[in-house]
Amino acid sequence: MWGMAVTRRFLARLPIFALLLLIVSGPLWIRSYQFSGSIFGPRYFPGAGSEEARLIRNPHITPVTIAANVLRNVSLDVGLPNERINKVLTRIFSKLIRAIGADPSDPSQIVVAKSGRLYPFAVWVDTLMETESSNPMQTVVFFVAGALYLANFKKMKHSTGWLGVGIIGAFILYSAVVRWSPWNARYQLPLFVLAAAFAALVLPRILPRALILGISFLFLVLALPFALRNSTRPLLTKEGKNSILLMPRNETYFLDQHRSYADSFIAAADAVRGQECHSIGLDSNLLHLDYPMLALLTADKTQRRLSYVAVHNGTERYKSGAQQPCIVICLECAHAREKWL
Repeated sequence: MWGMAVTRRFLARLPIFALLLLIVSGPLWIRSYQFSGSIFGPRYFPGAGSEEARLIRNPHITPVTIAANVLRNVSLDVGLPNERINKVLTRIFSKLIRAIGADPSDPSQIVVAKSGRLYPFAVWVDTLMETESSNPMQTVVFFVAGALYLANFKKMKHSTGWLGVGIIGAFILYSAVVRWSPWNARYQLPLFVLAAAFAALVLPRILPRALILGISFLFLVLALPFALRNSTRPLLTKEGKNSILLMPRNETYFLDQHRSYADSFIAAADAVRGQECHSIGLDSNLLHLDYPMLALLTADKTQRRLSYVAVHNGTERYKSGAQQPCIVICLECAHAREKWL
């Protein structure tokens, strides 16, 4: 899309950009390569079930699997906060996927959760949960912009068309490489940022100014619920007291679908901080909710050594020979007999 003068300036400065990239990311790449044999880290994420089921990438890439995953990923961006509509959409997309010869809930194309559970294909959305929200308005505007571009092709800049083609191509490549899950819409955010630029290059050239202002105002209004009532850090809530402006800070760590753990975690951290122990062990094998506990343990600014215990994975070789823990916090272990033993 650039002219030659801009391209030459970019190429001249590219070595500096590459050097900055290596300074920031190089050490991480080296450590990942030493640990897993790849600069991208392990092939699968930790959790229950088989390693093959926990692969993030698609193990089998064929025209059929790509087309099926494109349909699955499009479904993530058309969901609405209406169960009846989403059930209809699930049936429509399932029929389309079967029509091309694929199983909508094929376990080889869908990522399992850390618990080992496989969530079958379905169109579903939690509007105020950032990991499970959809992008229906952005999707509609992008396709409308694309249709208007094609309808007015002769008077449009061809470089704008290449941007649109690039976005669609990137979406297809993403669908080819990454396995589907119900919370994958968040990974598409960079593409929707670029899609907004495409719409901004097309719509003002064709639509009247009043309509453009109306679309912009609509997007601002639709953004308000997400900004004010995001479920992980709400400013306004129906209950009022659950706003992050009113809640104690240590309770806000559990807003991400873990409210029931708040009391026990806070009590455990208070008990530990009341002891003359400065080497704390953390066993998070049964529950990977360690970040809130780490924050609670360091809330009083006292210097403590925190380490993981009972580690049974590839990171075990990095175990330190420093002081052993004098207290161990075991998450989700109250009713686990083997942990008590």
